Amino acid sequence: MTTNRIEIVDNGVMLTDYFSGTNGVQINIYFDNETTIKDIIESLENEINLMWDYIEGVAQYHEFTKNLEESIDECINDIKEENKERMQEIAFPEIELSEDEDCDNPVLILTIEFLQD
Repeated sequence: MTTNRIEIVDNGVMLTDYFSGTNGVQINIYFDNETTIKDIIESLENEINLMWDYIEGVAQYHEFTKNLEESIDECINDIKEENKERMQEIAFPEIELSEDEDCDNPVLILTIEFLQD
């Protein structure tokens, strides 16, 4: 089963315990009430860099047939293009976050999915 396409999927904001998982790579983006959409995209890029070896391993498992770095760059550029008018907006102004250190806050869960056409 070789794959030839990837997508970065927005699974929404939730507690990590609620997410049902993925065959791809899960990326948790932490935010606060001042985090902009630009900050979210930068966090995504940073997390991808930190997890690169793991992402490569999952790509190999899925027998990904294209250039992985180029494909992820295309996905990120698509996200930037979709949000170019909103980069300075607060990402999640409606979500109330707890300041209690013992309380878990929700995170934005994105996944890199390896797909067949």
